[in-house]
Amino acid sequence: MVNIKREQKRLEEILQWEVDYFQLNRKGKGERIATSRPIFKFNEMKIDPKYLRQLDSIFIQLQSFLQNNQSEKELVQKIFRYARLFNPEIEHVEDMQTLSIDQLHYLSEQFMAKQRLLSVGQGSVTGLGGFVLLSIDLPLLAAIHLRTIQQLATIYGYDTKKPLEQVIALKVYYLSTLPRPYQQEVWDALFEEITYYDEEHIFFEGEDKVFEAAWCGQLIRQVGKNILISVLRKKWIQGVPLLGVAVGAGMNYQLTKQVTDVAEHFYQKRLLLSRLEGQ
Repeated sequence: MVNIKREQKRLEEILQWEVDYFQLNRKGKGERIATSRPIFKFNEMKIDPKYLRQLDSIFIQLQSFLQNNQSEKELVQKIFRYARLFNPEIEHVEDMQTLSIDQLHYLSEQFMAKQRLLSVGQGSVTGLGGFVLLSIDLPLLAAIHLRTIQQLATIYGYDTKKPLEQVIALKVYYLSTLPRPYQQEVWDALFEEITYYDEEHIFFEGEDKVFEAAWCGQLIRQVGKNILISVLRKKWIQGVPLLGVAVGAGMNYQLTKQVTDVAEHFYQKRLLLSRLEGQ
């Protein structure tokens, strides 16, 4: 049973989160500019559009691989089993939207805790150093984050097997991994874009280009993490490069926490807006 007053209150909480997260009222104009200036150079980099399109293609293929493997199908069924504790009639992804926002948040907490732990574990292993571990760090972390967003979309009743939801999920990944000074602009643009679609839409009809030059700030940050790990792996403590492990685990945790936080608020707000507009 959906409690409209509770849903309205939760939407107000999300709107307040936007203010706090994007720091609209916390920073003066000069401070915002000072904070953004180093990253802004990435945004102005002249990157050949074909490389950005290749980046889109790589992530689309990775997303498709994650969606079509057997473990993903089993995970969706596991989400349904948890959800049936609240509503025994849930059979399809869209049925998840019959649950209250608090019930959905409870389910997301159960699954996101595992994703954060998985990210920390992957970062810890990367922290051991070595060419192979460092070379697969970026694709593994991207896979964890894409799977995290797919899980959140499923929990909130959006089927990522639909082409429309695939593009939206990929745009949420891009949004949640952007350097923070650029996130609000993309957040607002994405909500404006999805207002065009209703439940009958299957295909994405807007701008399907996802990655822009600003994302290079995040890419360089991850490369910098791997360089730092390579340096720290020389400092062994009782036979283990503890500093490298700590850096890998810590940075992965912070980024994964950011991804889950932004993605869950996105899907919560999207669902609440669609519910309350119908009242």
